[in-house]
Amino acid sequence: MNNEDQGLVGLVDNIETALKTCIQSILDDNSTNGQQELLHSIQRLKHQLHMVQLQQQQLQTKENITQEIQKLEEASHRKELLLKKYTTKVDNWQRSFELLINQE
Repeated sequence: MNNEDQGLVGLVDNIETALKTCIQSILDDNSTNGQQELLHSIQRLKHQLHMVQLQQQQLQTKENITQEIQKLEEASHRKELLLKKYTTKVDNWQRSFELLINQE
C-alpha cells in the first residue's frame, strides 16, 4: 500500500472513530451541550469526508494522466518505428535511382 492509500485509510479510520464517538455521545448525553458537540463533530466529519473525496479524485486524475502519458509514449514509439521504416525505404529508392542513372 502506498503513502496516498495509507493516508486515505487513515482518514477513513478517523471518520469511523468520530462516528462511533458521536453515536456514543447521543446515547450518553441528550443535553444541549451534547447536541452542540455532536453538531460540531458532524461538521468535522463532513469536512474530513470531503477531503477524502478530493484525495480520491486527485488519485483518479493522477492515474488517468499516467495512462495518457503511456499511450502517448507508445504512439511516439510507433511513429519512430514508422519513420525509420520509411526512411530506409526512401534511402533504398534513392540508391536504386542512382544506380539506374549511373548505368545509363
